[in-house]
Amino acid sequence: MLSLAALPAAAVVLPRGPEKPVSAGGNRQIAPSALVVPTGSVLAWTEESRGVLVRWFDHAGEPLAAPRLLAVSDPVPPLPFTRVPLRQQIEPALAGRADDAFLLAHTEQVVERSADIFFEERFLLSSRVVARVYAPDGRPLARPVQLAAGATLASRPALAPAEHGFWAAWQQATGPAGIFVRKLNHRGQPLGPAVRVADEGLLMSLASAQGRTLVAWVRGGEFIARLLGAEGEPLTEPFLLTTRRARLGSTASVAVQPDGEFLVAVQRSSHLNARIYGQRVSSDGARVGATLLLNAKTGDAYTAPRVAALSGGRWLVSWVTAVGNFRVAVEYGVFDAAAAVALERGLFNERAISSQAVVALAARDGRVAAAWEGYDESNVRALRTRAFADQPPPRPPRRRR
Repeated sequence: MLSLAALPAAAVVLPRGPEKPVSAGGNRQIAPSALVVPTGSVLAWTEESRGVLVRWFDHAGEPLAAPRLLAVSDPVPPLPFTRVPLRQQIEPALAGRADDAFLLAHTEQVVERSADIFFEERFLLSSRVVARVYAPDGRPLARPVQLAAGATLASRPALAPAEHGFWAAWQQATGPAGIFVRKLNHRGQPLGPAVRVADEGLLMSLASAQGRTLVAWVRGGEFIARLLGAEGEPLTEPFLLTTRRARLGSTASVAVQPDGEFLVAVQRSSHLNARIYGQRVSSDGARVGATLLLNAKTGDAYTAPRVAALSGGRWLVSWVTAVGNFRVAVEYGVFDAAAAVALERGLFNERAISSQAVVALAARDGRVAAAWEGYDESNVRALRTRAFADQPPPRPPRRRR
């Protein structure tokens, strides 16, 4: 495993305990999403044979209850089977309210599948995006909302909390194609029609504050963003975030400070020379400063960036580090408001991570929750999680004149 120096004496992000399993079980757990709520944290993920599950944790990262299955997939029939349509619930996304309630969005696909012991074939019949608000115990607080119908082949939902409730985004392959956003109230119900912000692209992330929402996506080899107003109206044309080139598999993540300044973390390339860069964007949709290298030089490649806003204008950025062809660590850096100075660097994981590691990251009110694909104590691939406390460094005393 990657070796980093011990946490500095004035560490900013401190672990509340060791990394822990998200859930026990033999089903492969993928696509984590994380949310910090007043009483702890919430994690959502996908298990192919079951659906979308959610579990609650306390401030120290200890589970508060058993996982709840909130979106159920159809069971896979015994082998062999031919041309069986199956519903599968995938791609969960979370966003919180001021209380412990939360919005869960996910993709529901209907896939025609055929399989025997030698092969498997899948054909996508439909794909829609749905959302619903839940109480902390998993009870639905409102009716489910279909954000995009199955005929549009919608997927990749993303959520952001906002003053009015939430912003939801997704992409559609047809009818019409593009990237869309929709304004939702605190009960997850639509406040207006969907707005198309791009004709094409791969949706990455969005964030919202002060009535401004920044949506980021990948189009060809470019990282693109667009700023929206309080009603979803475009305030800018789509603009190039950075001259750093995207490749197949490149990702990006957006976070925002309470004053409306954004940071977008992007993964340049997808090969052994992949790097993580950051670009600030103002509340007016203008790029601020240069595109800055964020990853530490501890490996050969760096992928899967995630970014969260901390107090005092600081930023928390995480990424997956690879040495050679092996992913070995989930690293993080705490950066100043300009994203130019690393105030601290460290590791989220203690055990080995998987070769397909995907990270979820969330921060709120001095607390941080992270989850990633790793291995349990029996070396079975499973999601892992860890809770951290954010302790901003004290301000230096004023000099007396």
